[in-house]
Amino acid sequence: MRTGKYPLAVEGPVMRAVDRLVPGVSTVTRYIRYHSLYAAIAAYAERKALDLVACRRLVRRCEVLMAALQRDAETAEDTWFPHGVDRVRRFRTQELDLARAADEEDLNQSYSPRRWGFWDQHGGSATVLRTVEVRDGALRPGRHPCPAAPRELFAPLLSLAERDVVPLEKLDQAGQAALGVPSPAEQDWLTRVLTATDSSGRHTPRDWEASDRTRRAAFRILARAIVLHGRDGQDHQETLRSAVAFGQDMTVAPPTTAGPC
Repeated sequence: MRTGKYPLAVEGPVMRAVDRLVPGVSTVTRYIRYHSLYAAIAAYAERKALDLVACRRLVRRCEVLMAALQRDAETAEDTWFPHGVDRVRRFRTQELDLARAADEEDLNQSYSPRRWGFWDQHGGSATVLRTVEVRDGALRPGRHPCPAAPRELFAPLLSLAERDVVPLEKLDQAGQAALGVPSPAEQDWLTRVLTATDSSGRHTPRDWEASDRTRRAAFRILARAIVLHGRDGQDHQETLRSAVAFGQDMTVAPPTTAGPC
């Protein structure tokens, strides 16, 4: 018997509908810092001419460092923990044993049993958004590369990735890259990518691909739904459901539209 969120085996059709309506958005999009991380890794990998093996090693080490930045202290219940944090904790004692945590020889004893770590979960969205491309198996900057300011966010982290053992005081110096630490430059860049707008906030259709325009239209529908039906304490899913008009609401409710702007 199937249990869980999709007991009727409809997960595949649901995910295909999401891919069609909101290209580049997935269940892990809320971990938006990882989009910037992989884009910064791609820029670094291109600059250093890293091949597939070296790039994969860098991805794994950076993901371990991201997880290690999470403090063990009590946090709010709604905190979003970085990927692999539970498995990384045992490698973070008086120092971080980065080499062992990211080891590729014995994947089951490392932070992730997947050879490419959590890039497997984010890679599809990153390539659709064109923030990252994969060339000869290695990560490279896409059509919308990581700008200089967000790259600086990860500079200390990328430097630490070259070490096998990382002192905790050095790890703390890379804390600006931790999940949940605000970065206006990152927010500005990824907002423009996700909404298909330029630096002035304008959308020029010919400058974007069909998938970008589809995603933008879906976001506009959601935004319109919030304007018309948003209520305090109601999440976006319920707000969007409220805006889908049936019955008499189709003729009396203000239209929710994704027309041109």
